[in-house]
Amino acid sequence: AAGATIRDFLDIAQYPELQARRALIFQLPERAMRRVRLVETARGEGPQQWSVHELRFFDHGREIPRASEWRLRAHPDPWEVQLAFDNSPVTRWRSWQTAEPGMFLEVDFGREQKVDEVRMETSHDYEWPLQLRLEAAEGGEWKTVTDRFREEAIQYSGSTRQAAAYELAARGIHYLLIQDDDWGAADFNGDPEAWSLIVAGHAPGGTLYRVAPENIKP
Repeated sequence: AAGATIRDFLDIAQYPELQARRALIFQLPERAMRRVRLVETARGEGPQQWSVHELRFFDHGREIPRASEWRLRAHPDPWEVQLAFDNSPVTRWRSWQTAEPGMFLEVDFGREQKVDEVRMETSHDYEWPLQLRLEAAEGGEWKTVTDRFREEAIQYSGSTRQAAAYELAARGIHYLLIQDDDWGAADFNGDPEAWSLIVAGHAPGGTLYRVAPENIKP
């Protein structure tokens, strides 16, 4: 599973259709909430997963900063819920299974927090008729806040390839072996500098790169 997730970072860095290019925006009258969750209410087919690059909360146009007291939950894939709250352009939480009603991402702010807008950033690779419901916990019960949203196009302005190198280094991955017939190998081999990679050695059919976080530009 860890290998599949890391592979996802590298794929997102290369392919625009995997990057967060759309924001689904839920607007609501300002209200104080402590626990809030976004619930999937539609059923996908085949490979149609639910994926979330970032889940953000706003009050009067100001993003509410993530804080250490936040408690995050997800169903399914609770182990990777942090990937939807890390501000990285190459990570995302995924259901890793066909989307179905009842899947959710949940945040407990640790205290009452005023919110008037929620944004879910996602990609186009699993573009299907998403149906989502925003809920808040009141008196121990979850109640619907809104199920209406609008969509806006977004685009990351930095280098997704260098962002991927940063994620590798942050996980203690110092070397990357790319076989010549690997998916996307031409991109690595053609411009390793763009990835903050340094060629460490060649062998028949493949190249070993050293991840060089010192070359990542802020």
